[in-house]
Amino acid sequence: MITSKRQLNRFCREVSALDPLIGELVERYGYCTITPWKNDPYSQLIGSIVSQQLSVKAAATIFSRVKDATAIDAIISPKKLLSLSTDELRSCGLSRGKTTYVIGISEAVVNQQLDFEKLKKLQTKQVIEELIKLKGVGVWTAEMFSMFSLGHPDIFAVDDLGIKKGIQKLLNLDELPDKETMLKRAEIWQPYRSIASWYLWRIVEDKDYKI
Repeated sequence: MITSKRQLNRFCREVSALDPLIGELVERYGYCTITPWKNDPYSQLIGSIVSQQLSVKAAATIFSRVKDATAIDAIISPKKLLSLSTDELRSCGLSRGKTTYVIGISEAVVNQQLDFEKLKKLQTKQVIEELIKLKGVGVWTAEMFSMFSLGHPDIFAVDDLGIKKGIQKLLNLDELPDKETMLKRAEIWQPYRSIASWYLWRIVEDKDYKI
């Protein structure tokens, strides 16, 4: 697990040694800034639901409204969220479906059906199996939660469009890579595929990046 900045920096150096192309990205962008030890798991999961099928900017705006309406001491409270009406939640910008999802997740937390301390002790596959039982939580959302909230260092979301575009730019491909190409390249990065993924997202955002 990624539990400190010092450990994360070490993982960055180690994945750099595994793949010179990733090494060049570490030189370009500095050390990865995934900080799971700072993140509240419940807030992160709600944020992941908010972010589904939205631009980064739109998701940030809506999540900020949800946080303002439901936070206690700057941390989203499941009990406070449940105290709001559906209309109040929707006024934050949530769709009808996402409103249902965040209510369901909050109820699972309050009723202790969803235990984040238990999740911290599970392997990635087990975490995903537990989370996708929740309505609105798919494999991608569970993978992002495992990476950013639990600090699993070897997550590779093969269906993530940003990852696909990142590998396309990294390998200078004419089109998006197929799953086989992605998995084959990602083998090089094990057991640090989460860190490599972070750098793939960076090059997609970097309009000046050229191999």
